[in-house]
Amino acid sequence: MSLGSRNMSLHLNKVSSSVTHPSDLGANRDPQDLNKSVQVVWNSVIGEPDNVRSPDWVWRVSNIIYSTVQGWTYKILTVITAPIFAFIIGFHFALLIFLQIWVFRPILKFLHIIFSLLRTLGEIVLNGLCGPIFETIGLCMSNARIRHQRVYDAKDEPQFPFII
Repeated sequence: MSLGSRNMSLHLNKVSSSVTHPSDLGANRDPQDLNKSVQVVWNSVIGEPDNVRSPDWVWRVSNIIYSTVQGWTYKILTVITAPIFAFIIGFHFALLIFLQIWVFRPILKFLHIIFSLLRTLGEIVLNGLCGPIFETIGLCMSNARIRHQRVYDAKDEPQFPFII
């Protein structure tokens, strides 16, 4: 097995595996522009206005130093940490996929079945027991008459609002 990304797919009882060989990765290692925000070239970090400028040779040397330090620092850090992080990230995604397939999805399906049953039972109880009660209350209240009357303002309020 060679290094690279590995995709497994199942097609009609036939398992096929596609492994991307490292030489096939190409020059574009970020085809989906995931890290477009961290592309920090010299001109996007340092810019001198027209009225204040350093000598041209200082500008060129600074550009070379910046690019070299940035490139080598990144390369050294990736050589040291990339395999470790690749292992950790790969492990975590595999764990997440495993939990999704073997734990969370079955639990969600189980809960879906249970709650569907409870919903059906609830509908039966509400329609069979509570429905006739509320229908009777509705029929009784349908003959109720509502009268609208003005409420007293604070200045118009009588001294004794309750007369016995």
